[in-house]
Amino acid sequence: MDTTRHLQDRLRQVEDPELGTDIVSLGLMTDVRVDDGVATVSLAFNAPLSPAEWTMCDEIRALCQGIGLEPRVYADTSTGGVFPDVKNTIAIGTAEPDAETSLLTANLAAALASIGARVGVFDVGLDADRKTWLERVARPDLSVDPIEPPAVEGISVVRLEPAVPTGDALLKGAVVLELVLPAVVESLEWGSLDYLLVRLPRGTGRSTAAVAEQIPIDGAIAVSPVATDSSLPRTAVQELNALGAAVIGAVETVDTGESDGDEPARRPAALDCPHLGTVPLDRSTLPTASDERADEPFVRETEGASVLERSPFRELAVSVIDRIGAVNRRSVADRQFA
Repeated sequence: MDTTRHLQDRLRQVEDPELGTDIVSLGLMTDVRVDDGVATVSLAFNAPLSPAEWTMCDEIRALCQGIGLEPRVYADTSTGGVFPDVKNTIAIGTAEPDAETSLLTANLAAALASIGARVGVFDVGLDADRKTWLERVARPDLSVDPIEPPAVEGISVVRLEPAVPTGDALLKGAVVLELVLPAVVESLEWGSLDYLLVRLPRGTGRSTAAVAEQIPIDGAIAVSPVATDSSLPRTAVQELNALGAAVIGAVETVDTGESDGDEPARRPAALDCPHLGTVPLDRSTLPTASDERADEPFVRETEGASVLERSPFRELAVSVIDRIGAVNRRSVADRQFA
């Protein structure tokens, strides 16, 4: 048996922890070559910093080294479409005003950046529900082409609401998105991003549908406030599914930063997707534009640690990365067996 085929057979030992089958059978190994003692393995992995994908890559390297080959493992990613250099576009949506998705989006973006991801935020909610650090970002000029998103600590941000003319009663909600969003999307140049978070308008009405039509979504996060009514997160998931978005998980928000310890274990059984966690709606975690700490760094390490080091948003960021990776790999596998 030649070395390449032998290596390919060995790599069947690497099992996807989410999909439960080996990476070769799933079609996740897009190419394998052996030349002069070097094994080059290309994989359909598209979730940078995913612990699950890192683990599989480590297993591949060990299997290569086990037969005397130097491993070189690459992610064979394919970007394109509306934002050609963006690897993953993740929508964040809710039907509940108490969920406050602007704060969740802002803190999740900061947490993703704090672990090394290249992150952008596209806030098309038009209904900022709580002040966040996103308000520190300069208002974009929508009249230019291309539109280059301003950034704070390396996170590119475009908030549509402050850039939309005020005073015109007709320019509200869905009308704004239907008239303004297509040109903005066409002109935006995000550059190379691992994750673009898109904060959706509330609900599943005309406004949200207008966004879904203009921006292809790779995965969506359903957000709901913690409540005794267990139907709230399920409703949020169903409403996003109705838009045709692949819901990667549900997140609950709580004002106090405390929740019933049984909630995370109980809710997944009632959902059609994983429960990604419960996070506090704590504005004190990160400085806002009007905060006296407005100039303090929050993504980069300061005095040895990031302010997000032990934040629940850090844990949420890792969960989101792993889930979008699993959804991407499932999509590849489904095409393999189609």
